[in-house]
Amino acid sequence: MWPEAKQICPNDENLKDLIRRQARWAEETGDWQEAADMWVQSGDYMRAITIMGERGWLDPLIDVCRQLNKNEMQAIKTCGQYFRKHGIHQYAKEAYLKINDLKSLMQLHVEMLKWDEAFQLLESHPEYAEEVYLPYAEWLALNDRFDEAQEAFKKANKPLFALRMIEQLAYNGVLERRFKDAGYYFWKLAYENLRIVQANDDGEGGAIPLEESQKKLHKFHEYYRRAELYHAYANIHKYTEIPFTSQDPTNLFHIARYLMMNVRTEVPMGISKLSIVLALAKLGKQLETYKLARHAHDKLQGFVIPKNMMDALDLQSVTIRAKPFQDKEEMLPICYRCSSTNPLLNNNGDVCANCHAPFVRSFHSFDHLPLVEFRMQDPRDDEDALKMIESPNMLQAGRKKEGDDDGWNTQSAGGTQVLTFGAMQTDLNMDDPFSRQLMNLDIQSSKGYTPVLINLTMLKQFKKEDIFVVKWPGNVVKPKFFRNMIPDVAISMCEECNHFFHEEDFEFECLKKGGCPFCGSTKNMPS
Repeated sequence: MWPEAKQICPNDENLKDLIRRQARWAEETGDWQEAADMWVQSGDYMRAITIMGERGWLDPLIDVCRQLNKNEMQAIKTCGQYFRKHGIHQYAKEAYLKINDLKSLMQLHVEMLKWDEAFQLLESHPEYAEEVYLPYAEWLALNDRFDEAQEAFKKANKPLFALRMIEQLAYNGVLERRFKDAGYYFWKLAYENLRIVQANDDGEGGAIPLEESQKKLHKFHEYYRRAELYHAYANIHKYTEIPFTSQDPTNLFHIARYLMMNVRTEVPMGISKLSIVLALAKLGKQLETYKLARHAHDKLQGFVIPKNMMDALDLQSVTIRAKPFQDKEEMLPICYRCSSTNPLLNNNGDVCANCHAPFVRSFHSFDHLPLVEFRMQDPRDDEDALKMIESPNMLQAGRKKEGDDDGWNTQSAGGTQVLTFGAMQTDLNMDDPFSRQLMNLDIQSSKGYTPVLINLTMLKQFKKEDIFVVKWPGNVVKPKFFRNMIPDVAISMCEECNHFFHEEDFEFECLKKGGCPFCGSTKNMPS
């Protein structure tokens, strides 16, 4: 019937009208394939596209899309929407490229997780950065790639989103007792707060008010301290929870002492002071620091002890009282600033009991390092001091390379050269102005702790390898200067988190873990 009718149509307009009637008739009878074909023949592409798209006939739909003129932008865009709906990336991409709809094309790449193509398009059209990086950051976070997500949030100009994500990760680590992770994310949180203060950016394109800047700087110091505590406590938690451990007892002992002196008043959430004291009691007996072990058992009297531990602790408490009331002399820490012997625990914190100098610890073994802090007499000389230290020729040459050491040490004292073999040079050289400063403690100790004061002339006499500078990005936090008083003790410093380590420990942990044992940075990776 329809073919005969078409043959007798007098003109094209009447023919198109007839085809439309055939299409409507096909719709009424449920013959959608014929209806779509008739709408295409009549030039009513939108109705044909709707029928094909709703029924998922994508191959005929892409044929229609290809035959459309570029001026039919709405019809082509509708085709692209149907392809997106059914997850056919290649067809949708072809449709959007035909009409040069780059915004819809970018949304397509993001929606279908085609990140490589999205970033490739972003290179030529950076105005879509937020539309790409924000969903990319959320996708990374969902896939547990949090460090990459943090960077993506920054590129999306959403630093506050990154901050909130890291906060959540840090507190989740504490609640789930993943203290190594908690320490790492508190470090990231500290660094992010410092970066915001240094950039003076409130995350919305404006400057940070002075009061808010000071709060964030305070948060930097607080989160940095928490990162250190959680990083250390992870070892104690593992030691008290797991029956067997491969960790060095001496390192665990130093960690327990460090924590005990740093959580005297406020104990961060998740850290158990009971676990620290239990570790001190057990390790103190093992390492023959009986006085400290007895002190730990006395402190345990103030805790609620689990019933399954009470009998064992009572027995330990009785046996420890049969031991000498003294600590093993080799375990007593010596201050490298004033050369005084210190008790294993100090009620004033992790500082020297005599000169109040804070102990600088290796953040792997947690024994304190022979580092003494100094500062310039004139604060205006700090920049010149930094330039001098960073210059390759301004300071004296460093110590011999490994393999060149024949065991002999040369030292000048009182105009006489002294040659020694084998032993470390631990005695102070009184011809060294810095060493003479260390002996001037009568004035210094009466005023509390102050770093050793030097000038640029004294700095020129130092060896470059013996100087360490704790320097943070920008000028928000003042740099700190340290000198290694025993050059034979090789020390490394991570330039990212500014923690110190024994060189051997640092290199081994970097090779084992792929980065700094505290922050994971690869800046100082051994070659």
